[in-house]
Amino acid sequence: MILQGVVLEEERPGTNVPNGNPVFVSSAKGYTLEMGDGIEKSDKQFLVTKKGASLTLYFDGDANCETYVLMEGFDYEGKTGGEMTGQEQRDELTPYGRIDLRRNALYNKPPTQTEMTLESDIGGGRSFEYGNRRYNFYSGIHDYMCNLGYSTQAPSSVTISFGGTGLYSLDAVSIFSQPMTQLDALMAERKLPGGDDFIVGTNTLDGTVTLDKAQMVCFAIPYSKGWKAYVDGQEVQPLQANTMFLAIPVESGTHQIHLSYFTPHLKAGLAGTALGILLLLGMWIWSRMRQRQPEVQPSEPENPEIG
Repeated sequence: MILQGVVLEEERPGTNVPNGNPVFVSSAKGYTLEMGDGIEKSDKQFLVTKKGASLTLYFDGDANCETYVLMEGFDYEGKTGGEMTGQEQRDELTPYGRIDLRRNALYNKPPTQTEMTLESDIGGGRSFEYGNRRYNFYSGIHDYMCNLGYSTQAPSSVTISFGGTGLYSLDAVSIFSQPMTQLDALMAERKLPGGDDFIVGTNTLDGTVTLDKAQMVCFAIPYSKGWKAYVDGQEVQPLQANTMFLAIPVESGTHQIHLSYFTPHLKAGLAGTALGILLLLGMWIWSRMRQRQPEVQPSEPENPEIG
């Protein structure tokens, strides 16, 4: 979508820049599910009893496309070895095996983290780690879009592997193909006229652009509150765009753009540093002056003679 416009983090101020109307050309793919050993499916849950167990989704992919797998409502509840043992298996255990099973359940805490791996049959793949609500760094994210990469060949299957044993919840799984035939044209359309003529200075950027309509001009520069932007000498508000980059609104026509950066709170930091140095110097001088003062010896009282 960012090849068809600029995605702003906040609502843009009043300008003549029109709202974008992105066109999505991806297509959803139907699939059939085949589960491997060590997985039992019940409604929207998968009970995984063997580490590395996997399931495979078969579908008719497209050539010259990126393939995406969307996993919605993903969650994981780790289980210990004792919790994964069914009643029939318990009945077959020896007395010592039952004792070991109870010891395992008593001293081993259920895992709170797992790793998921997705691999296409033509080589592309992705993996991600997930920690549940008991995990110290729980993110609260339950929807994952995994890009399995681009290929000139048409994929026909995706294998999803489960890194840990336990109960997995998954509301829905979708597969999408994203054609890349428009990539070159969209990149050429996004290229800024005159963008190659910008001059980079020390914390500055200067250049001239000519636009046939009002647009958001996005720079491959990380956004920061220290940036100031000027169009034809008039200050404009820099905006955070495409998650992390800097953008400014520019009207149609030919315009001179100037960007300058000054570290936020630098002056206050320098003033605080100077004040600290002066205080330290004053304390040192005061300490030296005290050391140079002669010590006053107390006088001994004269004893009166007793007549």
